[in-house]
Amino acid sequence: MSEWITDRAPKREDALCERIMVWSKWHQGPFLEAFDDWDGSPWMPIPRPEPYVELKDKYYVTQWPSWKEGVKKDRWVVWCNVGGVQADNLPTREAAERIAAIYNEVMP
Repeated sequence: MSEWITDRAPKREDALCERIMVWSKWHQGPFLEAFDDWDGSPWMPIPRPEPYVELKDKYYVTQWPSWKEGVKKDRWVVWCNVGGVQADNLPTREAAERIAAIYNEVMP
């Protein structure tokens, strides 16, 4: 079933930030258009995003490829979501998770 609406005009509450998605024959596909400029073409509301949920942990573990010449294996790092890498080139995921847990416990 298509989400394109063809049987009624959009209402103000259908618009997100005064915009709707319309099917444009000129662009051969979906196109954002101002609510007030609707020309009768098929349209769909833009879904509102889920509310942002603050991250519980500031420090987390990620795996990065090694950028060093000749090194083939990935490296584990502890990343801070506001300041970059905190602990680099850790040997295992478990070690990285322990370090991240300590950072989350003692760092503001």
